[in-house]
Amino acid sequence: MKPTLVGITGRMRTGKTTLANALADIHNGKVVSFATYVRREVAEGFFPIRVSSAIDDEFNPAMKSWLELETANKSSIRPILQAWGHGKRTLISTDYWVDAMDRDLKNSDEDIIFIDDVRYPNEIDYIVSNGGFIVRLECDTDILLERGASRLALTHASENAIDRENLTLQESLTPYKTTAFDSGLASAESLQTWVSRWLLTMNGEVQNE
Repeated sequence: MKPTLVGITGRMRTGKTTLANALADIHNGKVVSFATYVRREVAEGFFPIRVSSAIDDEFNPAMKSWLELETANKSSIRPILQAWGHGKRTLISTDYWVDAMDRDLKNSDEDIIFIDDVRYPNEIDYIVSNGGFIVRLECDTDILLERGASRLALTHASENAIDRENLTLQESLTPYKTTAFDSGLASAESLQTWVSRWLLTMNGEVQNE
């Protein structure tokens, strides 16, 4: 049985990961990212050290070396990850990263999983069509820049692929599975409280531990 999925979408610096980590603590869940799958592939390209399984990143020497490189060169690394992730979507399959995550989730024993970097319509539709929920975080661009967002990075397709004015097809079919908050007007603590309460009203589909 697959876990309940809660996807969090929004542009960089809207607070997606902060919210996901807080909700995972509240609901005894786990945080996962599509970006993890991108990092694994790029890491093994930069540091071609193969292991029997790349799922356990803690024991993957290529991933360890990559994360050290990324920490020291954040501004140079982000375009590489964006290009690799977008390239696989464009040249191989739109669902390339969705399929990668789905293979892991089929073997997960978690009750609830929070995906903290939902950036494309097909990722939203995957989550909702599998019975999950979507939290959309909005935030004024000026606030994002004040928080350290890159103006150039904000123009990338991965930051703008989701129309913030309209729902995807699956969201339109089940609009009660989607909620939106302005993370520029609310504190992180308020967002955590509001979203947690919203999840707990979803017909008992998400249960607090």
